[in-house]
Amino acid sequence: MSCKPTQVCCYNPNDQAGACLDSTSTSDCQGERPIRIQCQRPSDCPNQQFCCGDFELETMSGYYKKTSCKNSCDPFPQQIVLCEPGVTQCPVYQSPQGQAQSTCQPSNSLPSGYFVCGFN
Repeated sequence: MSCKPTQVCCYNPNDQAGACLDSTSTSDCQGERPIRIQCQRPSDCPNQQFCCGDFELETMSGYYKKTSCKNSCDPFPQQIVLCEPGVTQCPVYQSPQGQAQSTCQPSNSLPSGYFVCGFN
C-alpha cells in the first residue's frame, strides 16, 4: 500500500492490509494492534530527522504501535530506528554486556520492505 505524502498508512499486521488516513487526522487506526505508519525510512522525514518505530514489549515478543519522524529516537527498546540498507548508520546501544553495534536488517514485524537497526 502506498499513501500520499500528506497521509499516514494504518497497517494491520494480522491481515496484512492497510488504509490511508489524512496525516492530521486524530482518528486511531482500526483493528487488532494496527501500526500507524508515517515513515518507512529516514529519507521520508524532513530536516534530516530519524524515522523511529514505537515498540511495545510484551513477554517474549513485542509489536510496533507507530512509526514517526523525530529529531532523535528514544533509547532501545522503546523506539527502534528504521533504516535504509547501505545508507543509514545504525546506532551503538549500551547493554549489560557492554556496547553493541546494531545493523540495518529486514523487520520481522513491519510490512515487507521495511528495515530496522537491530541485532542478529
